[in-house]
Amino acid sequence: MSFEEAATIPLGLTTSAMGIFRRLPLKVTTRLTERKTLLVWGAATSVGQFAVQMAKIVGLRVIGVAGNAAVAKEAGCDVVIDYRSGNPLAQIREALGEEKLQWAFDAVSEGGTMEAIVELFDPATPDPILVLVLWPTSKLPDFISYPDTSVFSVYGEEQLLGVRNPLQQLYLGDYLICF
Repeated sequence: MSFEEAATIPLGLTTSAMGIFRRLPLKVTTRLTERKTLLVWGAATSVGQFAVQMAKIVGLRVIGVAGNAAVAKEAGCDVVIDYRSGNPLAQIREALGEEKLQWAFDAVSEGGTMEAIVELFDPATPDPILVLVLWPTSKLPDFISYPDTSVFSVYGEEQLLGVRNPLQQLYLGDYLICF
């Protein structure tokens, strides 16, 4: 493993931990006894793999959406859907069965993933949450909560931290920014 590859581990790990244990109503000590599913879009990414593993620790069933099914399955996904084959939303609905999606973790958060995921939520579902690693770039339905989770490492180059009004104060209380 190269130094650059190894350097991504703490960023992926802490971004996922904040998303699972700070943005969802879960704690590290949580052990679910009833079936509850988390959808992880980008389950084969660094952040997505850690999110899958943390979700499994607390007892969640995980539906992973990825381009590399083998990596997502090895991370621990119960069901893996290749976003490039067929209609991934129909496949997710089939995997959910009668269960209503309440929680999702979007480890990609760009290229239409947010907009695709929100189509899976039912407005009648109590307290739906879609955890994002980037801020929304379009208007999303108001009945879903959209907490964000990101850990950044910036060294030697300008970074665009999502779409924000530059005059807004960036709240850094839950962010670790390394220089």
